[in-house]
Amino acid sequence: MLSEPNILIVIAVIIAAGHYLIFRLAFDQEFEDRFTIYQEQAKQNLLNDNQEFVSTMKGIIELDPEAVEKVGYGDQWKNRLDIIGEMKAERAKIEGKIYLVYIILILSVLVSSLAFVMPDGIILPYGYNFYFTSVSWWLLVLAILLILYLLLQQYLLERRLSDPKYLEKMEGGQRISSGENAISRFLRKIESLV
Repeated sequence: MLSEPNILIVIAVIIAAGHYLIFRLAFDQEFEDRFTIYQEQAKQNLLNDNQEFVSTMKGIIELDPEAVEKVGYGDQWKNRLDIIGEMKAERAKIEGKIYLVYIILILSVLVSSLAFVMPDGIILPYGYNFYFTSVSWWLLVLAILLILYLLLQQYLLERRLSDPKYLEKMEGGQRISSGENAISRFLRKIESLV
């Protein structure tokens, strides 16, 4: 039978492999394509709105160029463009945190490896023992919680790509459908691998 440190190491490797599969499938080419479509549609909507605004306000712009600034149209345009930048930054932040899970899992393996050297742990005052495997278990729990947090963040980001308010056209916006939800897409990709 496997000892507890061996079991912890195997669990850490399984979690790392699962984490890799989940996030490589989550940030796949389809996500990239939807993100690109989102950017192109947002820019096209902004250009159309700008042309419409210029054509309707042409007389006012010729009389008083500062009237456009008073209306605040430039600020609205800038805010719409900032949304794209914010989504890029959020995506980069999520991808940056993916590696934190691996660091926690490696730390869990290293701590559980100390249990091979000191199987009885460190004897503390008043008859307590500090076992390295207990720390390793908590690190595994932390890694799983971090994976769930990152999945939630990725899901919320993907929902925003489908949300019409982020393409914010005053008449109602456009919806970029993902075609299917994240779970069904993940299961379909697992089936294609097997």
